[in-house]
Amino acid sequence: RRPVMAALLEALLLNHTFFFVGYSLRDPNFRSIFHRIDSLLKEVHRPAFATLFGDAPPMTRDLWAGKGLHLMPMGSADPHRR
Repeated sequence: RRPVMAALLEALLLNHTFFFVGYSLRDPNFRSIFHRIDSLLKEVHRPAFATLFGDAPPMTRDLWAGKGLHLMPMGSADPHRR
């Protein structure tokens, strides 16, 4: 909904290493930006990192790693233990 903001984030993702904290891998804005960068630049974009509670299945890790996003598990997936 904010094309200027999306363009700014895309430019930053291309030139800086990002560490995402507090974003869901299912967030449509997050996914849209990553999909666009992946489709535009393929192998030349920089890696990024994201935290998640618990651990992601290997297939999910591989999918995101192929897009340059490396997942870092942080503690338990159980909301009461976070």
